Amino acid sequence: MTWLLAQPDLQVRNATVQMQDLEYPSRAFALHDLSLDLKLRDSTLRVAASSRISGSLTGRIEIAAQLQNFASRIPDRITSHIRLNTDKLTFVDYPMGGFLSSGTLDLQYQGQFAGGTPVQAFGRVNLSELVLTPTPERTVDHPTGFRTEKLSGDFRWRRNPTAWDLALHNIEIRHPDRVWSTPTLNLSHNSNTGLYRLLADSVDVRDGVTLANLLTTADIKMPTVTNGRV
Repeated sequence: MTWLLAQPDLQVRNATVQMQDLEYPSRAFALHDLSLDLKLRDSTLRVAASSRISGSLTGRIEIAAQLQNFASRIPDRITSHIRLNTDKLTFVDYPMGGFLSSGTLDLQYQGQFAGGTPVQAFGRVNLSELVLTPTPERTVDHPTGFRTEKLSGDFRWRRNPTAWDLALHNIEIRHPDRVWSTPTLNLSHNSNTGLYRLLADSVDVRDGVTLANLLTTADIKMPTVTNGRV
């Protein structure tokens, strides 16, 4: 891999790559019709790749990245910008964060990293037929998991050494019996105080509590009123 990334120009076309996760064998998938371009100029590495996917993931994915100070080979000095697009990326019982996840994802993502640490990200997500089933170790705090016909919206996430902030816009969560939509939702966390802060135009009680627990390490209890909006 070191030799591969040190080449000034590298082009791959119509390749097939088998991917295996040794910790989670069920995550195995294959890349088909892989196109890959690597260009190393001065200390900047530019990467462009696209592929069709089969196995535990199916669909199509495109990635573009620019890594500055890459020639230093010192991770803390490398800053990177990444763009990721997926087209009907479908996953079934895919292990993720203590849940088996199923659904179809259309994603437009751009992110910035400093020394391998994410600094900010923004884009749009559209998830359909999303099902999060808790694994045995998580059934105590999340006995029912989460299920929705559609979850979509725009997002912007930023972090600094002591806090992170997630801003969501034009959110829509669609269930067979109800729809929750809100123009703006902001969730932030301060690591010094350990406190989470939620600001929103409106919050569906069931979805709000469930998603807050899924997305954070907080243990938020479901209120006595299990229906309605705040």
